[in-house]
Amino acid sequence: MPTVSIIIPVYNAEKYIDETIQSVIKQTFTDWELIIVNDGSTDKTKDIIGLYGSTKNIKIIQKNNTGVSDSRNVGARNASGLFYCFLDADDLLTPNCLQKRVETATLFPEKLIHNDIEEIDSSGAKRNTIFSGISGNVFEEMLKWQATVIPGPSSIILSKTLFNYVQGFDIGLSTAADQDFFIRVTQKYEALRIPEILTLYRIHPHNMHQNIPLMEKDHIAVFKKAAKNDLFKSFSFKRKCFSNLYLILAGSCWKEGNNKVKAFYYIVKAFISYPPSLIKIFKKI
Repeated sequence: MPTVSIIIPVYNAEKYIDETIQSVIKQTFTDWELIIVNDGSTDKTKDIIGLYGSTKNIKIIQKNNTGVSDSRNVGARNASGLFYCFLDADDLLTPNCLQKRVETATLFPEKLIHNDIEEIDSSGAKRNTIFSGISGNVFEEMLKWQATVIPGPSSIILSKTLFNYVQGFDIGLSTAADQDFFIRVTQKYEALRIPEILTLYRIHPHNMHQNIPLMEKDHIAVFKKAAKNDLFKSFSFKRKCFSNLYLILAGSCWKEGNNKVKAFYYIVKAFISYPPSLIKIFKKI
C-alpha cells in the first residue's frame, strides 16, 4: 500500500501529459502510485501514456469519455494510497511537492491540505502570478467566493477518509467541480495551507475556464445546489454570496468572453441580489 496516490484525469492533452507524468516520477518522495485515467482521448494521448504501461507504480485506465469528475472518481476507486492527490494533465508538481504534502498530511490527516501555486504559460515559462489560499474553517469563505480560498485540485492532498466522506466529485459538473468538492469537504473539515509554491498551474487557450458558457452554467449550478442543501447561514448571506458569484461571472464575460451585454446582465443581477455590491462595482470601475 503506497502512502499517496496521485490521480491524473486526462483528455486530449498530448502536448503536456508527458511533462506532467515526469513531474511525478521526479519527486524526492518515492512512496507513491500514479493512476492515469484516459477519458476517451482522440489525439495521441493514449500512445504517450502507453509508454508508461510497464512502469512500476503507474496504473493506466482507459475508458469512454464521461468527463473530468467521473475520471477523478474512477481514479480514486482504483487508488490504494492512504492519501489522494489530484493533478490536472497540464499542471506540474515541483520536485519536493509530495514530500512536503505527505509530511503535513501525516501530522494533520483530518484537514484538507493545499499549497500555493504559480502560473506558467503553455511553454512552461512562469507568468509571475501566484495564488495562495487560507487555513482554518473556510466553509463560509468558499461560499462568499471573494478571494482564493483553495487554489485548485492540483494543489491539494487529502486522506482517503475525507474523500469518501463527500463521496467524490459531482459527475454533473466539470469546470466548477472542484469548487463544489471543496465546499462539501470544508463543511465538516478545516483547511490547512502549506505556504510554499509546490504546484505549477499551466495557462493555455484550452483551459476549461476559458469556456465561459460552461463556466456560467457550472458555477451557477454549484450555488443553486448549495442553496437547495441549505448551506447558507441566512437569507442575507445567501444574497451576498450570489451577488459575488454574479460579479465574478460579469468579469469573466467582460474580459475573457468579450461579451459586454452578458457582463452588464450579471452586474444588474449582482445589484438586485445585494444592493451594497454597487460599491464594489464602482471600485472596480
